[in-house]
Amino acid sequence: MGRASGWPCGCGGGKNFRNFRGNQCTWRRSNRANNASRPALIMAHPSKRALEYIQRVETMQWAELRALWLAIQVGELSEWEPGKALEHLVVRAFRLSGLEAEYPYDVPASGRIFEQIDGIAHWDNLAFLIECKDTRRVKTAVFAKIKGQLDRRPPTTFGMVFTTGTATTSALVSVALAIPVRTLIWEFGDIDAAIAAEDFRGILRHKYHKLCRYGLGYGSPIYGSLKAKEKSL
Repeated sequence: MGRASGWPCGCGGGKNFRNFRGNQCTWRRSNRANNASRPALIMAHPSKRALEYIQRVETMQWAELRALWLAIQVGELSEWEPGKALEHLVVRAFRLSGLEAEYPYDVPASGRIFEQIDGIAHWDNLAFLIECKDTRRVKTAVFAKIKGQLDRRPPTTFGMVFTTGTATTSALVSVALAIPVRTLIWEFGDIDAAIAAEDFRGILRHKYHKLCRYGLGYGSPIYGSLKAKEKSL
């Protein structure tokens, strides 16, 4: 008689946990003892401050987001940890634009933190990871990080990098050379225009459609000529 599938000892995980010889399952007994001796994982629940950030920004409408955007530009953010204001502004803006979006979270949600996500927005059957950088210049390492996150996820997952400044030339080249291109760049002008229009969804749709139409990432050597041609049409 062969071993039952699913359990190394052949007991099959039955009620009495007895193997094909009728003996008590020693593997399960020893495995349970080993698990009992392991230290419990520390649960990584959202901090009190993280919950306060979400509660604060969830009360904001477009007028308050415009004021927060101005505060980010001038650096008057005494009530926010570095970078947190931009992260929460972006997520809230997508929510106000009619998209499902989640605030910053850790992976996994409990236990030792593997990675930190600045947010995620959902549009139709697509998901967009959010990475925010409140800095004048975004370097290649930021795009390498989000590429690694995307590589572990389904191909219907894209990335969005938001910056209050611009990306370096080398960073743009790295995005253009990443095949397939799955990262959309939102620089200062993009964020500013989306807030003025009170519509992050529309600009996301425009960026995604342009990527699908041309198959080129922002920063490709011929991206600029295509942009100029579109304006002349």
